[in-house]
Amino acid sequence: MTLAELEDRWERELAGEPVTVVLPESGDPRVIAAAARLAHLEGVIPMLVGNPTDVSRVAGEAGVGLPAGLSIVEPEDLLAEAGVRSALEGTVLSHGSGDPGSAALESDPLYVAAAAVAAGYAGAAVAGATRPSGEVIRAGIRVIGLAAGSRWVTSCFLMVMPDGRAFCFGDCAVIPEPDAAQLAEIASASAATFEVLTGEAARVAFLSFSTKGSAVHPRVEVVRSATRLAAERLEGVVFDGELQADAALAPGVAAIKAPGSPVAGLANVLVFPDLGSGNIAYKLAERLAGARAIGPVIQGLAGSMHDLSRGAGVEEVVSMVRVAAVLARRRVPALAAGAGS
Repeated sequence: MTLAELEDRWERELAGEPVTVVLPESGDPRVIAAAARLAHLEGVIPMLVGNPTDVSRVAGEAGVGLPAGLSIVEPEDLLAEAGVRSALEGTVLSHGSGDPGSAALESDPLYVAAAAVAAGYAGAAVAGATRPSGEVIRAGIRVIGLAAGSRWVTSCFLMVMPDGRAFCFGDCAVIPEPDAAQLAEIASASAATFEVLTGEAARVAFLSFSTKGSAVHPRVEVVRSATRLAAERLEGVVFDGELQADAALAPGVAAIKAPGSPVAGLANVLVFPDLGSGNIAYKLAERLAGARAIGPVIQGLAGSMHDLSRGAGVEEVVSMVRVAAVLARRRVPALAAGAGS
């Protein structure tokens, strides 16, 4: 399924009931250009959080025309909307002496955007063009909180290859060294995300440097344990492990290394054994193979708040906003957390 076909699918998903998506990084020209483009598309209402004069100045310097009616809201005005301030005030504001207090968070557009989602004033929020992933995720956890039944926040990237194949890579942004239970939750959440965004059935491969016992190592055993635990969380989803990447993706190799596997050679959801391998893999696929990387899609929150790579271009921001809107409509955090619960 090509990116254009996916975008058509998302537009149909959002038809008739647009989702407001808050964009707190209104000083970034890529985000402004994306908001301007999204204002002309069906299904999404972009909302920039910032000073309208400053946004107009940055847009002018970048040569971006702002369409009439594009929503640009000061943080204090957004806080005045029903429930938004109370959603922010109800969060855990201090986890240590060095953390910011209420006044600092009320002036931070990232936390205000998260509060807008928590209050139901907006359907989703997307940030990360100028803020590290850790800050975006921390704001989501503190203000929106975890979905019922979810124990961890995880992530995946939707990867669209030049030949039209689509994959989810997880986890590429959140948990550095996941244990077996965390890998199983990454698999559950990523499978749910993949199915909602593509309409295709997920086929999950737990990746390793070993295939079906070809190597013995503690890291391999973690993946094997995760595969066993997945039976409790991936009800109705085809999965297998441990598989090397070639066995997961190439039918010819799969026939040799993992004969009889229901996933080998056919995988479309790849669960990496650690953050290092996942992060490196998605960037190699993007930079060397020409894949479009959309994400990080943040999974496990009670609302739709998602991240951006700081290297994202305008097209990536547009795609991520549309994905965030679809996931908000379909309530994927609850779906992912509920699998096997």
